[in-house]
Amino acid sequence: MRIGRVYISPDRVSGIVIALFALWLLYISYTADWAFQETRDGLSVGFFPRITNMITIGLALLVIIFPAQTYPEKLAKLTPKGLMQAATGFLFAILFFVLLQNFGFFYAAFPCLAGGMYLMGVRPWYFSLLYGAVATGAVFGLFYLLGFPLPGIN
Repeated sequence: MRIGRVYISPDRVSGIVIALFALWLLYISYTADWAFQETRDGLSVGFFPRITNMITIGLALLVIIFPAQTYPEKLAKLTPKGLMQAATGFLFAILFFVLLQNFGFFYAAFPCLAGGMYLMGVRPWYFSLLYGAVATGAVFGLFYLLGFPLPGIN
């Protein structure tokens, strides 16, 4: 699709969505109370999310400015199914942060990961549940070993 002299490719659309989402997460990491809690290493809990989101924004800008030059015909089309999957992923990310702020890590991570994977096409349903549980446990274990408190876990 063209808008003026600019070709709006799927790469650029996804880069714009990712950059906007990372900007929103960066805003949260500077305004949420939990982000300023100190860890045992003297860093704030929000330090790593800030760095990660800055890197994500930079990489998304590279994709927006320098998209791939050639596209297979099948990948070049923005289909309703692809847009619905992107919207679903975005909604699950928003749901995750709402649940995280209000209920804590476990009540946010597991349903959002399992539900999001199922809606994105992971079949059968129990694989989505298994992957959601394993990913939630892995993130919890990593943060526990690093000494970072997760919201809602005492």
